[in-house]
Amino acid sequence: MRSIARIVTGLALTLSASAQTLIHTSQSNPAQPPSGLTVVQAARASEFLDSIGVATHLDYLDGPYRDMLKVEALLLQSGIRNIRDGGTNAAAVSRLREMADHGVALTWVMDPSDGVAPNAGYWTAPPHYMLAPFLKTVLGTKNVRAIEVSNEIDIFYRNKRWYPGDSEQLNKYSRSGRYWGKYIPNLTRDTWQVMRSDPAFASIQVLGTSFGGASAGVPAGTFSHDTDAGTFHPYMYRGNSAVLNAQPYDSVPKYFVDSTQPSVYIDENPTAFERFDTPYKDGGSAKPMIATETGYYTGSDQYSISESAHARYIPRIFAENFRHGIPRSFVYEFLDEGDDGKMEHSFGLVRADLTPKPAYYALQSLIQLLSDREAVKAPTAKLTYSVAVTSNDRAAHLQYAHDLLLQKADGDLYLLVWHEISDANRTDLAGVAVKGTDIDVASPDLNVKITLPKEITKVTVYRYDAHWTLIPTPLTLEGGSVSTYASDKIAVLKLESTSRKSSSDSTRRPTTRGSK
Repeated sequence: MRSIARIVTGLALTLSASAQTLIHTSQSNPAQPPSGLTVVQAARASEFLDSIGVATHLDYLDGPYRDMLKVEALLLQSGIRNIRDGGTNAAAVSRLREMADHGVALTWVMDPSDGVAPNAGYWTAPPHYMLAPFLKTVLGTKNVRAIEVSNEIDIFYRNKRWYPGDSEQLNKYSRSGRYWGKYIPNLTRDTWQVMRSDPAFASIQVLGTSFGGASAGVPAGTFSHDTDAGTFHPYMYRGNSAVLNAQPYDSVPKYFVDSTQPSVYIDENPTAFERFDTPYKDGGSAKPMIATETGYYTGSDQYSISESAHARYIPRIFAENFRHGIPRSFVYEFLDEGDDGKMEHSFGLVRADLTPKPAYYALQSLIQLLSDREAVKAPTAKLTYSVAVTSNDRAAHLQYAHDLLLQKADGDLYLLVWHEISDANRTDLAGVAVKGTDIDVASPDLNVKITLPKEITKVTVYRYDAHWTLIPTPLTLEGGSVSTYASDKIAVLKLESTSRKSSSDSTRRPTTRGSK
């Protein structure tokens, strides 16, 4: 959302992002509930955790980021190990290298307006670095997991020029020699050539440019041969205005248009893919799509959401994106940049006074529960199970009971279950837009009966308590099934088998955090 770059972490780009393909889940069609016994391939828990990232602005020294010791401690304690950032000044470089030393992977946004370009044929702002020597001698190749080429070029083209010595800025006119839509394919191609012509950069992924507008604005396939993955910025607080003939549901006169659930752009109405993945497709081949910015703001401006809704949404963003084949997502951003309630200052998981919001604790607890202590990546199992859903109260859309199957390296299976429902609405019952914070909704639960293979002999459910810590409770297995519910807060079912010894800390309460 800003012209300055942010950081993302590295990722194994092995997944194919598709609006129609759900993975690691019993649900095969977003418009229909799970049906009958399904064989599901578990994902590695470590792979899911590696999909979790956050945008930072570590060189913003005139605000909350100036206290690097506290910021660093909060980031490391959160368990998030992927950041997206940018910049070339001494503060940015020093802090990014420091985070890398702590095992935090960096996706660095290369932008000529920050002073870096792939070669001398491009205009750059001071300090006028070329990409290869900057990575090798300044930032350090071992400290970078991925490079994102520019940020929201269709919005921030005005602060860029094309060639050295240009007095004319880039513009929006397609017939112009300085049209941004002509510039960005060249910048991306030349960046790719630099990164792929030198073995020193072999481990660094090249991510395509992001767009801030309604469409990519470049021809289909433009970046399909010059990137490892595409990027997009789905911000769900806007609702999905592209949905035609939206129907009323759960107190929202036009559901999807004025609801704000994490899947509003990618599930039944996959607008985010349809609008932004075309430049990364060539025939039947498509690059994965990475959400290098996404999230919500909790201030007082119109369409902000409450901190309670924020805490429900943030873990679900990562679960929803992962089951839709998005290999990494970065919520914008780690810290609030101010305390005035304005939109641009209120996206953080942590407030401007460096006290965590509930969403921080909710995500931290989920990461702690799913963290692997074993370095060996054993093959994941296939599990045959079913999720039978029945309505409860006013919840009639049974397809909104979602699940995600994960497995730790030691063999433990974890089934994430939640009700993918809107917790914050942009309008009142009459369809009138709210003027401040969205309307909180007391979302109903969905009853679910999960049938498991006979090898599963013990099931423990972890649910959030009042402090956003996941707490274990045993569930009763009857005839190979457990009855529970899917709420708007992710629950985690640990599935234990007689065929293996459970880990020693299988039911241990997550590590106690600092005071709230």
